[in-house]
Amino acid sequence: FVAGFLVMLLLRSAGAVPGPALAGAKEVSTVLLAAAMFGLGTSVRVRSLLRTGRRGLLLGLLSTVLVGAISLAALSVLGHR
Repeated sequence: FVAGFLVMLLLRSAGAVPGPALAGAKEVSTVLLAAAMFGLGTSVRVRSLLRTGRRGLLLGLLSTVLVGAISLAALSVLGHR
C-alpha cells in the first residue's frame, strides 16, 4: 500500500496523470469508501455490541467524538469551511 501510494504521489507530482483520470479516480475512491463502510457496518453484531456494556459503548462514543474534534480542528487550522 505504502509503495503504491508513493508511486502515485510521484506520478501525480510529475504531471504524468491527466485531469480526467483524476476525476475518475475520485469517483472510484468514493464508491470504494462506501463499500468499505458498508462492509464494516454489516460485520457489527448488535447483541455483541450491547454485551460490551456501558463502558465499551462510552469508549466508542468518546473515541468518535475525539476523532471528530481533531478533524474539525485540523480543518479550521488549514482554513477549510
